[in-house]
Amino acid sequence: MKDKLFLDDEVTPMCRYPRDNDEDWNIVRSFTEFKEYILKNGIPKTISFDHDLGMFEGDGNDCAKWLVEYCIDNKIFEPNFVVLVHSMNPAGVERINNTFKYFFDYCNKVTGDNW
Repeated sequence: MKDKLFLDDEVTPMCRYPRDNDEDWNIVRSFTEFKEYILKNGIPKTISFDHDLGMFEGDGNDCAKWLVEYCIDNKIFEPNFVVLVHSMNPAGVERINNTFKYFFDYCNKVTGDNW
């Protein structure tokens, strides 16, 4: 199974990570597809986020917040996944990075670890 998840409503991984093939990634195009993928397959080792996902159902930070809540609800306080943000929206990049920064800080407090 591919252990990389690429969230973007338009572009392919090859556009953002030219060293990879599109076949190296599972691609999801929306908030709904993102949630369905995680619920069905679990959390992959690498997730790359776009922020702007179109007008209809949430953005990349909504996906990030949902994933954080999923981890907390399932007591996943030692996350072993890598977060990448490939969005061209600087404010969106900061929002997603901050969501995970706060989550990883929380995990450090809960587990007493310093990654």
